[in-house]
Amino acid sequence: MPEQITQNPVLYGLQNITNAISGKTEEFSWTHHRYGTQYIAICPPTSAISVTYLKASHFFLLDTVPVVEDGSHTLLATGRYEDTWGKENGTWKIMNRNLVYIGPLILSTA
Repeated sequence: MPEQITQNPVLYGLQNITNAISGKTEEFSWTHHRYGTQYIAICPPTSAISVTYLKASHFFLLDTVPVVEDGSHTLLATGRYEDTWGKENGTWKIMNRNLVYIGPLILSTA
C-alpha cells in the first residue's frame, strides 16, 4: 500500500499550531492517538531525528458525520511521525515534522 505524506502548511509558533489543530478537530467529539514503536537517533549534541508509529481514532460529532452508506462514524488512521529535533537552552524541541499515513484513512462503525 502506498504511503502518503500530508501537504500541510509550515506553522511557526505555539499559537499558530494550536489554532491549526483546533480548526481540524471541530467535527470530532474526541480523538484517541496510540503511539507505538519509537526510534530516536541523537546526532550532534544539539540535534536528533525520530520516527514514531501511531494509530489514531477520530470520533465524529453526530451532526457532522459524513454521509456514508454503511453508517460509519469513526475515522481511523495509521502512520508515523518523522521528526527533526533541536536542543535549545537545554530543552529538546521539534523543529520539523512530517506525518506519513501508512495506507488510506478508513471510516469505521467501530
